[in-house]
Amino acid sequence: PGQEWGYLPLKSGEVKTGQRINIIQHPFGQPKQISVQNNMVEYVGGNVLQYVTSTNPGSSGSPVLDDGWNVVGLHHAGGYIPEPTTGRFYSRNEGILVNRILDDMPQEIRAKIEAAAQAAG
Repeated sequence: PGQEWGYLPLKSGEVKTGQRINIIQHPFGQPKQISVQNNMVEYVGGNVLQYVTSTNPGSSGSPVLDDGWNVVGLHHAGGYIPEPTTGRFYSRNEGILVNRILDDMPQEIRAKIEAAAQAAG
């Protein structure tokens, strides 16, 4: 599929609070929309990153991208969600960190992903 439709590079490095992020999404099953303004990471810890950006229902599964358009997370929630360390609720979005997803993959699948990324340059 990557040869036909292209791909986005995965970035398993560190994501930091205050970092800008972007989301490519299909909210409500509509045509593609891209959120690129005033999007900031507010929390990073454990398996998740929380951020402020404009998303709507139907955006779950969308890539969370850094300003270099590398995938750093996978969007899965929005609304009033708790910050894991404080338990306080904030109006934010949340995604799973891509490095945590990669860590959970079977080694043979992860090796194929890494080999394909190296072959693509």
